[in-house]
Amino acid sequence: MLELLATERKTVNQLIAGLEKQFGPHCYERIDANFPIEKRAALMEFCKFNPPSTLLRSPVAEVKSFDGAKFIATDGSWLMLRGSGTEPILRIYAEAKSDAAAQKLLKLGVKLTRQV
Repeated sequence: MLELLATERKTVNQLIAGLEKQFGPHCYERIDANFPIEKRAALMEFCKFNPPSTLLRSPVAEVKSFDGAKFIATDGSWLMLRGSGTEPILRIYAEAKSDAAAQKLLKLGVKLTRQV
C-alpha cells in the first residue's frame, strides 16, 4: 500500500475514488452473532443445499461452501456466513453497492440462521 501511495502520489481517498469510478461502489458490512457451535454444521449444510435464489433481486450465481457458506449474486453482491473456530460466534459478512443494501444482506444472513 505504501508503494502504491508513493508511486501514484495520491491519497488513500483518491485511490478509493478511482477504484469506485472504474468498478462501481463497494460497501462492506459484518456482524458477529451468538450461535451455538453444535448447530453450526447443520446451518452450513442447510445453506449449501438451500441457498437463497436471489440477493437484493439479483440471481445467486455461485455458492461456495469451503469455509462457511458464501452466496454470490450476478450483480457482484455477496453474503457469507462463517463460524468462529474457537467461540460460539457466527460471523455474517456482506458486500453490496450501498450501505443500505449491505445491511439488507446482513438481515438475510440472520434470517438464514433461524432456519436450523
